Amino acid sequence: MPVIPVFAAIGTALGASAGSAAAVGAVTTVAVGATAAATVMSAKAASRQASTATQVADYNAKVDIANANQQAMDANANIAKQRQSDATYMSSQRAALAASGVLENTGSPLSLEATTAGRMEQNIQQYWTTVQEREDTEYAAAKMGIYEGQEEASMYHLEGAADIFRGIGSMANIVGGTAAKLNG
Repeated sequence: MPVIPVFAAIGTALGASAGSAAAVGAVTTVAVGATAAATVMSAKAASRQASTATQVADYNAKVDIANANQQAMDANANIAKQRQSDATYMSSQRAALAASGVLENTGSPLSLEATTAGRMEQNIQQYWTTVQEREDTEYAAAKMGIYEGQEEASMYHLEGAADIFRGIGSMANIVGGTAAKLNG
């Protein structure tokens, strides 16, 4: 069937007179086609936005996790260095006590060494606890970022579905409006 008779049939179905049926059918078909194309493009754009939101959230989560892991590695290295420094200090303390003629494994000198060692280890443990809290914050940020990315992607998917329904409504309005104008 040639194009003009198809347009004429569409125009006639909408209620156009025989003389204007082909033109009405052509204009209506083009308007519906353009609306359909715009609807598809809008839905595809929403889908791409959803995909991008998910990818960005995943990337940011990986950065947060990498930061948390780096904090743990840095903390372990710092603690090892601090323990080595503490051991050196304790050794010099014992040497100073021995040089003064005091026996280091009895009474006050022993208490001094035990107190010093305890404080040093307590400082290390406080530092470790602080690092663990920062690490936990990074892991929580990663989880929250992924959740937010999923929510944003869901929003874009819903927006795409809404675009499709708006497009269908617009196409129905074009056809219905044309028919109403011709018959009204």
